[in-house]
This record gives sequence, C-alpha cells and structure tokens, in this order.
Amino acid sequence: MVQWSHMRRNWRGIFNRYILTNKEEIVFKYGEDDFLKCGWSISDHDEYLYIARIISRNENYECRVAKAPGMQFYIPFTIPFWGVVENNHLHVDTHMNYIFHAYHGDIIGATAYPVQDRFQTIRGKDIIHMHGVVKWFDGQFFKDLTRGSPFSSGVGGDTLIYILIWCAFMVVLTCIFAMIFYRYSLKPKLIEKYIKQD
Repeated sequence: MVQWSHMRRNWRGIFNRYILTNKEEIVFKYGEDDFLKCGWSISDHDEYLYIARIISRNENYECRVAKAPGMQFYIPFTIPFWGVVENNHLHVDTHMNYIFHAYHGDIIGATAYPVQDRFQTIRGKDIIHMHGVVKWFDGQFFKDLTRGSPFSSGVGGDTLIYILIWCAFMVVLTCIFAMIFYRYSLKPKLIEKYIKQD
C-alpha cells in the first residue's frame, strides 16, 4: 500500500478508490498494470491551502511505499500536482501516471507524474477526480514486468517472435499469390501478345 504524509502530520493511505462509493484506500497490486480512478476529498480550508502550496511548488506531497509487504523499509517518492492557483479557486490537472520498478518481488523504485489532460476547477471543499495508468517495470530499466498488458510500453521477446513469424508468413503468401497471378493471368496474356506479333 502507498502511504502519504498528510500535511506532515502522519503517514496514512493515499487517496481513496473511489471516494464517492467507499473509503477503500488505494492498493497497487504488485506487477499488475492498471488504469486507476480515484478521488481526493478536500475536507477543509487548510487542506485546500495545502493543495495550493503543492501546485505552487512551496510544499511536497510526500509518499512512500514498502519495499516488500510487511517490511518497514520504504521507497520515497513525491506526487507533483500540476495546476494553476487563482484568487478564489484552483485548476488541477486530473491525469496522474504511476510507475513502479520491481525486482524479484521487491519494489526498488517508484514515481508519479502528471500528464496534460483535463484541468478540474476546485473551490473550497471539493473532490479532485484523478485517473491515470499504473505501470510496472522489471528491474532498473524499462522492461515490462507484465507481459501482454494493454498498457505495454514496448515489444517483448515473445511478441517479437510472433511478429517475425507473421511477417515471414505474409511474404510467403504474397509470393504464392504473385506466382498464381503470373501463371494464370499475366503469362497467358504475354504469350498471346507475342504470338500475335509473329
């Protein structure tokens, strides 16, 4: 489970999935790429000002995730909210992607970043509706941890073999159709053309 330090008071669960229907804290399942929808309920004016300070880069939204279940050793990361602070309201980008690096069952790195999407206007007590992709990588690099994911970032080794087999099949099939076309359509027309000329 990812935890965050609420206005530097104590560590607790990050956001809620989905806050309008229940108070279930967000839990990222190890190795499972996902599309996340969640909400952050702004409960009072202090929290509203806290979000404004995060957007203005005067405060950090500090998070941590345990290296492994039950372990008291945490990977730190921050969530950088993107937006604009106005006199009486905020504009907050609602798309946030989460990236995790894992190796042999341990989480070895984590980050989150905003992606330009729709900006939501926030006034006082409100709910920020967030969404984004959760992506897991194997080790320190960007090799997919999850094979066959709909959010896959590249072509894995197995997929590459299937692509090469498909390409070879299409080349053979094209050659067969070209030979059939030549033998039964083009060749008779050429023979007929040259016989008439003699």
